[in-house]
Amino acid sequence: MEMSWACRPATAQRQAGRNGGAPTVQSRVPRRASPRTHHPFVRLVATTLRPVRPYSDLLQHRLLHPMHRFVIVGLGNFGASVAEALYSHGHDVIAVDVDEQAVDDIAPHCSRAAVGDGREAATLEEIGAEAADAAVVSTGDDITASILATMALQDLGVDVVYVKVISDNHARIMRQLGATEAVFPERDSAFNLASRISEKGVVNYVRMGRNLSVQELVVPEEWRGHTLRELDVRAEYGVSVVGIHETTIDDMIVPPNPDDTLRHTDTLILAGTDEAIEKVADLASATAEEAE
Repeated sequence: MEMSWACRPATAQRQAGRNGGAPTVQSRVPRRASPRTHHPFVRLVATTLRPVRPYSDLLQHRLLHPMHRFVIVGLGNFGASVAEALYSHGHDVIAVDVDEQAVDDIAPHCSRAAVGDGREAATLEEIGAEAADAAVVSTGDDITASILATMALQDLGVDVVYVKVISDNHARIMRQLGATEAVFPERDSAFNLASRISEKGVVNYVRMGRNLSVQELVVPEEWRGHTLRELDVRAEYGVSVVGIHETTIDDMIVPPNPDDTLRHTDTLILAGTDEAIEKVADLASATAEEAE
């Protein structure tokens, strides 16, 4: 493939064309902009995905949580929404699409936006995909493009690849190719996918209001072997444990027995404000990372 115009921020491409300059990978400095309208499925309740954890101070977020690099291939509604949500978490997000307008639209909402063919390993390498912690492939209804993009990412050493799929057969193909997960946009929201791959430890959530949610988390290491009565979670963290999920037998105990001992195979169903659950989510995330 001719690479003369690959992997360029759209505005930079037009300028280079006028000036006769050689194409290079350039970062677009995000400008202040109004929030992008999310994909219609963004607010749906997902059964396996986690909530975006709000931070008013992006710097504080980056100090408390390590920044990761994510590559988004395909900037339709779903891919663009994932890119924006990951960027809102404070991560390094590189977005690529062949559509110049889509690249211009997402540029204020990610670290770098580039025009290029995400099916080509050379394009992905030029934008720095080989250093990514994970990638999201969202190429619309083009199954072939999703296959080629996934294989190209794997060739560059990106082992964690989430692929938007359009059918069960498409999902089966992607799993056989080694995709980390096949994502059905009608079931899983872009907003939640971004949260799940951005953080560890939170399993599930239901948004109850602007600042209220119900979330399912792994049991933090320091809570294991203790009872809810001993932990006094409501007094210490300001959240309520409304249920315990015994994952080994897939049994949900609602309401939980306050004298039952918490085990590493359990997950907790917590209700409270985002800020309160955030404190427990930090403990759960640390536990999940140590287990890897």
